Amino acid sequence: MFSSASDVAQGLLALAGAAGLLLLVLPGVLPRLRMRIPLVLAWCGGATVFACGGCLWLGQAVADGLSPGSGAVPAGLPGLAGALELCTGLVVLCADAFTLGELTAADGRMPAVEPVPGPPCAARCAPPVDLRGNA
Repeated sequence: MFSSASDVAQGLLALAGAAGLLLLVLPGVLPRLRMRIPLVLAWCGGATVFACGGCLWLGQAVADGLSPGSGAVPAGLPGLAGALELCTGLVVLCADAFTLGELTAADGRMPAVEPVPGPPCAARCAPPVDLRGNA
């Protein structure tokens, strides 16, 4: 039961990610939709695909390490599917990070930086004092 529920959740999140990626690529489809919603959908879908592909690869690597040469790990298509999931998720996550950076740069607002507490300028800008007594 747990496996089928996680497979359904993975599939739904991957479909949401694909829809978000489609809305990012074609922004004119829903012009009133803010850019952050497709970005979040694509980010979640990409993270899901990346994590599931990584878990598949990790499971294969651990099974190989625990029982070398037993043939318990299926080779071929499952390994390729895990590799493709891992790479696809990584590419989508990187593309979303670049998109988020472009949106932040295009917004023109920088986060407020509070001044660092410290001594007043006179104390910071004073010439160094020689403690050895030399003038």
